[in-house]
Amino acid sequence: MTKGTPPIERIRLLVRGVVQGVGFRPHVLRTAVAEGLVGRVANTTAGVVIEVQGPGEAVRGFPGRLRESARPPMRIDEVRVESVDVVAGEERFTIEPSVDVPGAGSLLPADLATCPECVEETLRLAGRRLGYPFTNCTACGPRFTIVRDVPYDRPATTMAEFVLCADCRREYEDPLDRRYHAEPIACPACGPRVRLRDPRGVAIASADPLGEAVRALGEGQVVALKGIGGYLLACDAADEGAVGRLRARKRRGNKPFALMAASLEVARAACTIDAAAEGFLTSPAAPILLLPRRAGSGVAAAVAPGQDHLGVMLPYSPLHHLLFAKGAPRLLVMTSGNRRDEPICTGEEAFDRLEGIADLYLDHDRPIWNRCDDSVGFVHRARLSLVRRARGYVPIATELPFDAVPALGIGGLFKGAICLVQGRRAVLGQHLGDTDAVETLEFLEEVRTNLSRWLRLEPEVVGCDPHPGYAVSALARRSGLPVEPVQHHHAHVAAGMVEAGLSGPAVGVALDGTGFGEDGTIWGGETLVCDYGGFRRTARLRPLPLPGGDAAIREPVRAALAYTAALGIGVPSDRVPAFAACDPALASTVRAAVRAPRVLRTSSAGRLFDAVGVLLGGPGAATFEGEVAMGLEVTARRALGGGTDPGGDARVPFAIVRSGDGTLEPDPAKFLRAAARALAGGLDDDGRARLALEFHRALAAAFARTAEEAAATAGLRDVVLSGGAMQNRLLLELLHGRLERAGLRVHVPMLGPANDGGLALGQAAVAAWRRRRTT
Repeated sequence: MTKGTPPIERIRLLVRGVVQGVGFRPHVLRTAVAEGLVGRVANTTAGVVIEVQGPGEAVRGFPGRLRESARPPMRIDEVRVESVDVVAGEERFTIEPSVDVPGAGSLLPADLATCPECVEETLRLAGRRLGYPFTNCTACGPRFTIVRDVPYDRPATTMAEFVLCADCRREYEDPLDRRYHAEPIACPACGPRVRLRDPRGVAIASADPLGEAVRALGEGQVVALKGIGGYLLACDAADEGAVGRLRARKRRGNKPFALMAASLEVARAACTIDAAAEGFLTSPAAPILLLPRRAGSGVAAAVAPGQDHLGVMLPYSPLHHLLFAKGAPRLLVMTSGNRRDEPICTGEEAFDRLEGIADLYLDHDRPIWNRCDDSVGFVHRARLSLVRRARGYVPIATELPFDAVPALGIGGLFKGAICLVQGRRAVLGQHLGDTDAVETLEFLEEVRTNLSRWLRLEPEVVGCDPHPGYAVSALARRSGLPVEPVQHHHAHVAAGMVEAGLSGPAVGVALDGTGFGEDGTIWGGETLVCDYGGFRRTARLRPLPLPGGDAAIREPVRAALAYTAALGIGVPSDRVPAFAACDPALASTVRAAVRAPRVLRTSSAGRLFDAVGVLLGGPGAATFEGEVAMGLEVTARRALGGGTDPGGDARVPFAIVRSGDGTLEPDPAKFLRAAARALAGGLDDDGRARLALEFHRALAAAFARTAEEAAATAGLRDVVLSGGAMQNRLLLELLHGRLERAGLRVHVPMLGPANDGGLALGQAAVAAWRRRRTT
């Protein structure tokens, strides 16, 4: 070493996070070269391994600079650094082939919306990818949906069968090219191709398949588009007839359809979009966002009957951009390509399962290995809260606040998903659908097999819902693994605790429709004090009889009939449309059954929403889960007169009594009696809206009080809000605001859904914690 020359040092880094399939290795190379360092970088199944060598100060500062300079979708979760021997004679920095480390699992990247550079190249730049529907680079394109195995390299994806042409290979092998190791890289000479097919699957000869699909959409036809994670069914969102036909063919009832807008400007014309919403819409994840609907938007009423919000996303693949560039209607319905309650179609089965639904198919020959729906969410206080976790967010890991043994959470009946945990990492899988269908359980097994293989994880225990009638819980019991039943609402709160990074106890408010309770009744309006090992129930909605049990989910008129009968509240049938339309024999049976000694009782917030919603004019039969509750939220928002602050004290609050076991019980009887009196006196639409808002305020005030008391008694400050009712933006804001003003730290699930789509995360965390404590 020459006198005055700084000493040479070398370090090895193991980097974990979202660092494969996102251009991380070229980023490492550029960062190292800019610092005058030599060394190497390689993907491995354990993470990305980097060695850098050079002047000591530059080497020691490299890990920090790497973290600082990483940009989304890169995400560095962990960097382990160790000193290693200097390598004599090394003169440059190289990117080396991937390495499979035995027993080490790897995180996979999520699918990424088309980046601006690739959009420009596809739509406007003269070159071989002009008009090509599969343009991508290291910053965008399919990832998770094409992966067969790890490490994430082209031979382990469904692109392996497409042999690179000379031009694509040159880009793929150039470390300074933005397509360096972009595994889905392709062009018209060597990559996938689109084609038109009729409803029987027979190919239709066409020089312009996309143009023909655009023509069909303009004529009011339903077109099945094979996309990133499966088929989508599309039609003109302004064409009432086309939307109505699609709704009837899918047997969708009144459940809202999602929309795809040609551009942000088109989306703004249909919905109110603030800066936070714009950021999420245009992010690489490109979710469907639930946004306030503008009057006169031109969207067919049949898209979202009775709703004041629309689910809107922007184009996220070159195929979508090209359809709009060729003249497709500026707003398209884009709904999952499946029949009701079945998994999304991905291949040839679409021609059987979508028979009678689609008029034309625009598909392609790039296989989909991991089916994946579009993610759905809403903005709460400038943060994204997911309702459905799928494309763009799966399989991104969540950090656990404790070291976990390998464990599986298997989810619940509705909105199924699984979760695998190990060490400090939890991976919540994609939305599956309702698990009472055989096809969904098969999909679940497929996801479990794939995630376990990629993560190199064999669970030691499985957490499941204790409900005796859930097929998914029976599947857990047949797995051969030790089974850890996790009470439904404990799982909800535990999932929120994981996302909030809470290692110790917290207060949880869990409001939803159905959860099997420890006492054999149906819970759903609960305040709990929880840690990962267990919970204590400190408050519950006053339990009321519900003859027929789960039948009330499909027929919410049962809840209204039962609750008013049990409380001795008389309501004139001619003032409640659902009562007037109800079969008199059913009404008499329900009213009589509330007095039966063995009648099922429930503390469900969801059924209380149904009862109030029916009384205020909602339908007696639901065509989808939560329909009446969603309608009640819409009605309540009308009372705000366009304002955004729902705060205010309830004029008719719930009484809060203490039961014999010390549990607090918010009691809605006083409110229901006031509602009945108002109905008897005659209520116009404005009066119904005011009552609906009063209900939200009363419910939020009651559970804010129970949470405050639980926190004070237990000496806690953290409150987790979870359960499907937290998808009600009005209720969520009311609860959040009250608790925050009381000086409590409020945690709302964001990237793990508050609904049953997040249950598996809580189940896996609780099962792993309990297993750790007993081994």
